[in-house]
Amino acid sequence: MAGVVERAPSAAAAPLENDEHRQPRHTSPLQVNTHHVLLFLFSRPLYVTQTTAVQIINPSQKTYTVSSITPNDPQFVITGHQKEVDIPPGKMYQTTVMFLPTRRGKTTSSISIELKGSSRAFSIGIEGIGGRNAYGIQSFVNVTVSMDSKYSSPVTIYNPKSFSIQVKKVFSSERFFYISLPKPDDHDFMAKDDVEEELFHMSLWTLAPKESRQVINLSFQPTDVGIFQGYIHILLSNEERLLVPVQVKVVRRALVSRPSRLKFGTLTFKSQTRARTLELHNLESQPVAVTSIIVEEITDPSVTISSTVMNSNMIIPAKSRRRATIALTFDGASDRASIEGSIRVVSNGTNFTVPFIATILHGTLAYSRKSVIFRTPLSHRPFGTNCSKMGTL
Repeated sequence: MAGVVERAPSAAAAPLENDEHRQPRHTSPLQVNTHHVLLFLFSRPLYVTQTTAVQIINPSQKTYTVSSITPNDPQFVITGHQKEVDIPPGKMYQTTVMFLPTRRGKTTSSISIELKGSSRAFSIGIEGIGGRNAYGIQSFVNVTVSMDSKYSSPVTIYNPKSFSIQVKKVFSSERFFYISLPKPDDHDFMAKDDVEEELFHMSLWTLAPKESRQVINLSFQPTDVGIFQGYIHILLSNEERLLVPVQVKVVRRALVSRPSRLKFGTLTFKSQTRARTLELHNLESQPVAVTSIIVEEITDPSVTISSTVMNSNMIIPAKSRRRATIALTFDGASDRASIEGSIRVVSNGTNFTVPFIATILHGTLAYSRKSVIFRTPLSHRPFGTNCSKMGTL
């Protein structure tokens, strides 16, 4: 979805104006004009932003170049700053500090300002207070995915107000994060026509008092290894701006499995269990913990899957292999000829799926010296025959 990114005030030099505010003490030839000696940003709910302007003034007779302005805490962000900005004598440079609280409580930090050609940086103090998570926002940080997987998650908002609020705008500041509207099926709704679907999307972004609702889907498809970070911008009708941090670490696949597909063979009677060995190879130079192996998808509920890593961790040392036993049990209630599905291997690194298949034979062959006997349940007679429960061939 397209969105509008608001830019900070222009970085162009401006005439020096009279300043009646107190100035912080520093060893720099420049002055910093803020509302307080300690730049204080008032308490904000988590993920609700607040901005304030900072003016760097040059009262000397020499031009200085600001090479960097760096907050020392990730909850504070400098917006609109260029790589290098010259400040002529008697001029000032203005930039914007944004406070994005991601944890509760008071945070006291500083902003370092470096001058080109100077070996020392000077700083100003900054403080902000993170309140409660009023909108129930979930951040998407410390997410790790492998190159051969895709990450997706819903973005949900809670309305803490006593009146309805609307989501006016949602967009991502980075192109590699893709956002889309939830489908009507996600809300147990089936539109009859395009008009009804459009009305659904309009109501999707209206939150009644004390209502929690999914407003957007976030997805990310890796194209390279590395750390990808950005924000999801959400503008509400009460003029509050929510900023949802997203940080995804893309790694090469840490674990590989052998075989790539589990084949459980043929199942013929109730409560029969087939077990297969899944070998997990850790390709990383550090240990990996496999926390669980769970069923992700299955075409028929008549089988159950269990493993030796269902409820306990398996630690695989660096560059090593470990084996897990996967068992499939058939309860005999299926009419299918085969059952397919997949299991998901969950670890503290990357997660991946392993498909499986089992063949169902509704009957058995038995051999004796006098005859070969085919046994089949009466409910599974072959079409076009009058096969009894037991017969001889």
